[in-house]
Order: sequence, then structure tokens, then C-alpha cells
Amino acid sequence: MSETASSLQRVGVAERDFEAMMTVIRPRPRLLSFGVFELDALTGELRKEGRLVRLRHQPVSVLRLLLERAGELVTRREITEELWPDDVDVDVEQGLNHCMKEIRAALGDRPDSPRFIQTLPRRGYRFLVEVHANGWDKRPPGFDAAAPAPEPAKAAPAEATADPDPDADQGFGDGRFE
Repeated sequence: MSETASSLQRVGVAERDFEAMMTVIRPRPRLLSFGVFELDALTGELRKEGRLVRLRHQPVSVLRLLLERAGELVTRREITEELWPDDVDVDVEQGLNHCMKEIRAALGDRPDSPRFIQTLPRRGYRFLVEVHANGWDKRPPGFDAAAPAPEPAKAAPAEATADPDPDADQGFGDGRFE
């Protein structure tokens, strides 16, 4: 047993839990746009040309993962590990197949002639279209997207934020002036 593992056991933390706690938290994009579609990763809403497209929670999670890694192979194992914890007693293979079927139906995509999602048999999936990220969700991965967003900070009264010298140059902050 390693020194780190024995130290962790003394404080009651499993080594795999420690590794999970130490993963780097990267901000995730809030809005993911591709073609005529836009996915709001925070609310789980998929829109086509501004109209809401019905898609359940798990297919939205799979789609978000594919969009965040567009152009890359996302293995079936990576998807199942992200969506279904080890202690869940479900047929994850069947669940993933059902999610992919729902996503393709929502996007109007077909596995035999893919426009959006390519299947790499027995390996995983690749999102084929360029994805644009708009806005960033600073919350850590795994944060409950269904939870309400915090209230925005209220603006300070105008007199508190007014420029003390109204004749001062109004630059753009990068050395340019209007």
C-alpha cells in the first residue's frame, strides 16, 4: 500500500474518491450551437431555429458530452461512466442505444447517412459538425443543472458608479479611443 493510500485511509477517504476530488474543474460552455440547433447545457433545452425540441434528460446529457468533444471519438464506456454510476442497476448498453435513437430523432439524423453523429461500431460516437460555444458555465461538472441559477448581483446606484471626472478620456481599455 502506498504512503498516500494509507494516509487517505487514516482520514476516511478512499483513494478513488480522492482522485475524483482532485480532478481539474474546467468551465463548461453554457450554449452550444451547431447548424440550426442550440443546446443550453444549463437548462437542458435543445432548440431548432429558436423552437424548443423535446429531448429527455439523459439524451441531453449524452448530446452535451458529444458537443463538448466535437470531432473526437467519445467511447461508449466514457458515456456510460458519465451518465450511469456503478451502483445503478440498469442495462446501460440498452439505455445508451435508446439515448442515441432519441438524439438522432430530435436532430433528424440517421445512422446510415449521418449528418451530425457518426457511429464507430463497438467503440463509440463522433460529433461531425462544428460546434460554437457561447457563454460559459463556471459551475463544476456534476453540478445539478436543474437547480435554479443564483440571482444576479444588483447594480449599484448610478451616483455610486458615475465617472468622477466627466472630462476624462473614454478609452476602450486597450489603448484605443473613440
